[in-house]
Order: sequence, then structure tokens, then C-alpha cells
Amino acid sequence: MLGSIIFGAIAFATAVVVIATTALCLESYYSLSTILVGAAFLPSGAGTLLGFFVISFLLDRDYNTVESRYKANHDIEKDSKLKFKHNFDFPIERARLRNMWWVTLLFIGATIGYGFSLPSKHIAIPLAMQFLVAFGATAILLTNGVLISDLCPENLVSVTAIINLVRYCTGALAVGVVQLLFVRFDTRYTFLIFALTTLVVTPILVIQWMFGVKWRMEEKNKSKDGTVLDRLKGLHGTKFFILLPKWSNIRESFSTKIMAVKVKRPWAKVNPREDIGGG
Repeated sequence: MLGSIIFGAIAFATAVVVIATTALCLESYYSLSTILVGAAFLPSGAGTLLGFFVISFLLDRDYNTVESRYKANHDIEKDSKLKFKHNFDFPIERARLRNMWWVTLLFIGATIGYGFSLPSKHIAIPLAMQFLVAFGATAILLTNGVLISDLCPENLVSVTAIINLVRYCTGALAVGVVQLLFVRFDTRYTFLIFALTTLVVTPILVIQWMFGVKWRMEEKNKSKDGTVLDRLKGLHGTKFFILLPKWSNIRESFSTKIMAVKVKRPWAKVNPREDIGGG
């Protein structure tokens, strides 16, 4: 789940940078008026709508496909309804990430293409790249959110708040440094940096695809041992805690040292008031 949050935050930051710098880039390279700059956001809106409907259809289709295979392998009736919280071995990662490979590559390629197409004379090329960036970003973020909600259905409200917090903080950080990158590098290499950053965290999807079910089964087995407090209590039987000194030995050693100090300094037992009164 942490990997999904990180990947979604990086993809969100990259998409935010593209959208936030649209007006600046188009005004700088093409000297567009305010009305035309506003109209230039229409391809991004169209890409967002198309990405939402396309990926929603693909998510439903992929889930039904994986669910049919799971029922066939476990001799479950086709009409029965699966509950993910009771079927921990259901490969939900593979049901949700079946189309993420080409969507992610499309998003990364479109981001790079957008940066390198800005200096060109044809404004249609960067606008087409913006359409693809919006399409890929919408598909990635929607798939990422659905997967996280599947992995944590019981604490969905808390998890959603954490996802939004991480995404918005990462997006704000990216928007804050993009101007510095524009000054130090060209716009082409600035968007290349953001695209490569997304590419660096892409192996998270591969790891989830390969080990997601295995890790969830191990977590389920650990949860059978009791609550987190019970598992912490069970650590006392490990070698590490056996080698640690026991509290009774520490207390006994501390008491011995105090007695030794009192023997060496008997004046410490005398009450000063009693001493004055006796004098």
C-alpha cells in the first residue's frame, strides 16, 4: 500500500507540473492571448474525460476476467459473489494492474514528448501531448486509488485522507521547484526529469504484481497471532530480548549500588535538623 501511495503521488506531481505550467509555456513559446491560453486547456479536459471512461471500463473487465479464473481454479460457483476480505489469496493486484504497463509508458512518453515539442512551430503537437498526459494521469490515479481502496476497505476514509495529503504535498513541492528547473535547465529537460522520476518508481508496480498476494497472505497469518500488542508481547521469546537484562536484575543491581554508597558515606543518613538540635 505504501508503494501505491508513493507511485500515485509521483504521477500526480508530474501531471500537476504539466497543467500548472501550461499558461507560462504557451505564452512564452507561442505568444497566445488570454482567451487562447484558456482554450488550450480543452485537450487536457478531453483527455481526462476519455481516460476516466476508458480505464473504468478496463478495470471492470479485468476484474471480471481474473474473478472468473479464480472461481474456476477454486471450484467456486460462477454466480456466487466473492468478498475480498474473506478471500485473501485473490490476486487483486493483477486484476487492477493489467493495463498499467501501457498506461504508464504512455504517460511517461507523453510527458517527454510535451517538453520536447514546446519549441516547435506547430502548437498542435504539445496540445496533443497534453491530451495524452491527461489521459494517462487520469488512468493511473484512478487505478491507483481503486487498488488502494481494495487493499484497505475497512479504513477507506483514513487512507483516502492520507493519499490526498501525500499527493497534494508532493504536487506542491513539484510546482515549487519547477521554476528553478526552468531557469537552470530548458523546458525540454525539465519535463524529462519529471518523466524519469515517474519511471524510477514504476518498478513498484512490478513488485506489487509479483509479490502482492504473497505478502498479504503473510500479513494474514501474522494477524491470526493476535493484535499488535499481543505480537509485541510475543517478542519477549526471541533471542534479542533474551539477551537483554531483566528488570529484576537491574533493580537488584541498582539497590546494591545505593547501599554501597550509604555505607561509604554514613553522614548521608544524618538529618541536619536533628544534628543541630542535638548540638
